[in-house]
Amino acid sequence: MVASAKCMFLMDGGKRTGKLRNDFGTIAAVGPHSPRVFICEWGVPMQVYVTVPGKAGLRSIFLLAIMAAALVVQSSAAGGGQGSDGVALAKAVQLGAAEEVRRLLEAGSDPDAADDLGDTSVHHAVSGKVDVLEMLLRAGANPNARNAGGISPLMLAYGAGRTDVITRLRKAGARVDVLDYGGGSAYDWALRGGHVSLAESLKQEITASQRGIELNDDGTSFADDASVRTKYPGWFKTSFYDLPDDLIEAREAGKQGIMLFISAERCSYCQAFMDTSLKDPLLQQRLRDNFDVIGMDIFDDSEMVALNGGEYRVKQFVLLAKASNTPTMMFFGEGGRLLARVVGYYPPKRFGMLLDFLESRAYRTQHWRDYLALQNKPASAVAPIARDAMFESPPHMLDRTVSAADRPLMVVFESEGCEACQRFHRRVLADKSIRRLLMGFDLVQLDAYDDGKKLVAPAGVVTTPRAWYRELDLSYFPAVVFFDEGGQEIMRLDSEILRFRMEGTLQMVLDGVGAEDAQLQRWRRTKVIESLQKGAAM
Repeated sequence: MVASAKCMFLMDGGKRTGKLRNDFGTIAAVGPHSPRVFICEWGVPMQVYVTVPGKAGLRSIFLLAIMAAALVVQSSAAGGGQGSDGVALAKAVQLGAAEEVRRLLEAGSDPDAADDLGDTSVHHAVSGKVDVLEMLLRAGANPNARNAGGISPLMLAYGAGRTDVITRLRKAGARVDVLDYGGGSAYDWALRGGHVSLAESLKQEITASQRGIELNDDGTSFADDASVRTKYPGWFKTSFYDLPDDLIEAREAGKQGIMLFISAERCSYCQAFMDTSLKDPLLQQRLRDNFDVIGMDIFDDSEMVALNGGEYRVKQFVLLAKASNTPTMMFFGEGGRLLARVVGYYPPKRFGMLLDFLESRAYRTQHWRDYLALQNKPASAVAPIARDAMFESPPHMLDRTVSAADRPLMVVFESEGCEACQRFHRRVLADKSIRRLLMGFDLVQLDAYDDGKKLVAPAGVVTTPRAWYRELDLSYFPAVVFFDEGGQEIMRLDSEILRFRMEGTLQMVLDGVGAEDAQLQRWRRTKVIESLQKGAAM
């Protein structure tokens, strides 16, 4: 290990030799017979292997080294991403340097290491040599890895017409039944690439079947990573989005008010809610007896009138309503009062509790959060909060008003006896791709019922975990809130969290998205478009 400042790349007067120097002298020589480059950043020499193709000159070697160095610096600055080994492996794969890929894998490089937008070495291998792809897959690389746009290596292979790569990926278990976040399948990618025969061969294989993921103890399940088209039930009200008129009509019909169901065109959580909770005959009838239900799409450009009389586009209203995650359900009663607001997938049992809360008019005296806590109060000893070493130890001094922090902040609120919290640790936080992304954050874990320990919130206010949880108007456990480097809230996850949604949220925050643009489906759709444009440019 060599202590150093940032290393510099030097060329010696155009000669076919060069040296990599730091404050303490030469670390390694680079030349035609030395295909090994060292990159130093923050005191750690990081080895990047390169191959000199044929008569390539020294300039090519240095260009590669500088490219890799830039990626290393970006990754290190973010505190996450691939890390030096992942960068080296990705660059070696892109260059088709099979021997260097072999060395890095043998040295322990993670074949599934992904950058902050989810691209892994398998994604890069699609456009390269099959023997490099073979090495990655033999090393355990995931053939179904999906990037921030929901794009899998198999989609890229079909888009490029790489039958050799397709054969190898499918042999390794690559799935054809998944969709990117624009709703495109491998079939669509093949058509876009002009590979009609490949597309036709897939036509009979792509079905609507998706692998289920157990979500709740009541047995309900759905595929978190599926791009499912949302279809509203026929009994949803056809509305012109004049909400004051809608509320008057509901009240005149003897109902409490209206429910806004804010969704996205493709949203597995939305469709799962409608396929389970809203298809339960008793729950559906109770809801319809009390509320007119109005569906709203987050991308809808239609004009609307809000309950306060304000005129907006639906998509503008959605942003003002902070519907960063879908579905968001908002219940309004007499006088336009907001009775309850819930976010995310609600299984039948929990949705039944919400209807109990609304039917009993409990909202007159308590918040939904407090009502739910009483209903879920355990009768006996409860499991403690799961602790994880990646979270920072107290005291928590999170003030970001005096000077900006180096990284965004993620705060997780939990409680004892919380089964959803245990699932979150077991199925989400334990995932290696999630943990890799979390390296780019300051991480804090809080007991939402703790009213004794003091902390300083990002806004500089002294508070307690319990008081802060209530001030943020959260209602679920676990609840995850993200803040930027200056202490402004970016977004929150206040519902059941599965791995794929968590991964996308982390990627989006690390991509530098601000609160005004923090809408996961919109961001993912943008990434699909960027990937398509990139593919067209290549």
